[in-house]
Amino acid sequence: MELSPFQWFIAFIMGGIATLVALFKTYYMPKEPDTEVEPIAPPTPEIKPTEPIKPPLNIQIYQEARKWLGKEASPRDLAADEYGCAESVSNIINIVLPDFFAGILSTIVLNEILSEDSRFHTELNIQAGDIIVSPRIGEQAGHCGIAMSDTKIASNNSSTGLFETNYSWQSWIKEMKDRRGLHTYIYRAR
Repeated sequence: MELSPFQWFIAFIMGGIATLVALFKTYYMPKEPDTEVEPIAPPTPEIKPTEPIKPPLNIQIYQEARKWLGKEASPRDLAADEYGCAESVSNIINIVLPDFFAGILSTIVLNEILSEDSRFHTELNIQAGDIIVSPRIGEQAGHCGIAMSDTKIASNNSSTGLFETNYSWQSWIKEMKDRRGLHTYIYRAR
């Protein structure tokens, strides 16, 4: 059977269409995978451990001061035991605040530094972690310590050189204000 020119034309067009469909299926239609593929889960963000929340600075100072009770908080002994209070207190503060001066040897200097340090502000009542300073006036020796509660103060014991809870708030006022005539400043870290 012989095809007419019209039939040849139709066969030619149909062959072209079949070729185009085959090419389309080959290059543009998604293929079925040869093997089963597990779906890919979205990436999970890396969970980093969080740092524990630090307590306020005054509580950190209190916690550090507790570690030094019964010990010499001025191990470099820059000052004699009877004058080691500022050294002890500044060393304890320096452990909590490493950029704070350690080894301060004077209650006058300690008071000046605390009054100018923006991390500390003055208070009227004591609470744990407060720095208590009664700076020297003339020949009258000053003293300083760290509040261990709203009634107790730890300071350098001038006879042993050890950091001890050795004053109540009332006995501090009686000794520093009434007996020695000194002013007392209370500094709280923010």
